[in-house]
Amino acid sequence: MITTNHKYLGKHHKYQLHTVTTNHKSLSKHNELYKTTTYLKKKKSGYTEAEINVLKGKGNEERPEYDLGKDGAFSDFRVLVGCFWYEVHSAWNNNAGKALSQKGFKVTITTNEREFIKHLGVPSSFEVVWIVSKDSTELTQEEQQNFKSAVLNFHRSGRGLFIFGDNSPYHVQANWLLPDLVNTTISGNTPGQKVLGYGNGKVPGEFDAEHLIFAGINYLYEGHTICFPQSDGKLTHLATSSDGKPCISFLDSTPEHGRVLVDNGFTKLYMQWDSAGQARYVVNATVYLVDVERRIGDNFQKK
Repeated sequence: MITTNHKYLGKHHKYQLHTVTTNHKSLSKHNELYKTTTYLKKKKSGYTEAEINVLKGKGNEERPEYDLGKDGAFSDFRVLVGCFWYEVHSAWNNNAGKALSQKGFKVTITTNEREFIKHLGVPSSFEVVWIVSKDSTELTQEEQQNFKSAVLNFHRSGRGLFIFGDNSPYHVQANWLLPDLVNTTISGNTPGQKVLGYGNGKVPGEFDAEHLIFAGINYLYEGHTICFPQSDGKLTHLATSSDGKPCISFLDSTPEHGRVLVDNGFTKLYMQWDSAGQARYVVNATVYLVDVERRIGDNFQKK
C-alpha cells in the first residue's frame, strides 16, 4: 500500500495535500512505481553519458525506457481531461490517449464543461487534470465561477494541472484560471510549424533539456500557431517558440498547491504527431504532474 503522511506536510498549511492510497495487486507492479521514483531522482542529479548521447542524436529515442514513467506503472492514477476543442478530441484515441494508456493511466475525457465541473466535484477522484481550451463557452457567469472554483480547489489539494491554449481566441477556459494560478494570461498569435530542439529553454526554437518533462526528447513540434503569456507572472519558462515567445511554462508545487504546466500550442496534440516526440512529452508531463516524489516520497517503501 502507498499512502501519504500529513505530518510530512507540516501542521500549519492552509490546504491539506491530497493523499495517494493504492493497494497493489502484485509485487512487480509495486516495484515498477518504485522505479519511477528512483528514475526521477536520477534525472534530478543529471543525465548519464549514454542518455546525453541519445539526446544529441538525430532524432528521438523510441524505446519506452527513455520515457519519464515506466509502462503500466500508473494504473492506480486517474486523469480527467476537459477536452473542449473538437480537433484534439477527434485525435485523442490515436494520439495522447494511446500514450497515456500505455503507462497505465485511467483517463476520463469529456468535451462538456458542465460535465467536467461535476467530475471535479467528486473528492479525490483524479490525480491530474488536463484542460484543453477553446474559443467560446456555453456556461453562464455563475457556472464559469463554479468551473474556476472547482479547478482552484483541485490545485490547492496538491494535484497537478496541464493547461493548454492556442492562438487567440482559443484560450477562453485557460484565462479563467491563469490569473489566480500564475498571475498572468495568455493571448496572441505567432507563427509556429517548426520543431523545437534540445538546448536552452530561453533561446528561440529550443526547450530546456534539463527539465524532467523533456526526458528522452531531442525534438518537439511547437504547434501550428501559438499564443504566449502576457507577462511572466509566477511562471518559469521551459521552451521558447521559433518566433521568440515562451511556449511551455510551469509552476512547481509547494505545500499549498500542486504543479501547473501551461502549453500555448495545443495543435501539437493532433498535428505532426510523433510517438517519440509529442507522445513522450505528454506522458512525461503527466507523470511530472503526479509529483510522485513529493506526494509519495519518504513514505514510499519498496516491498
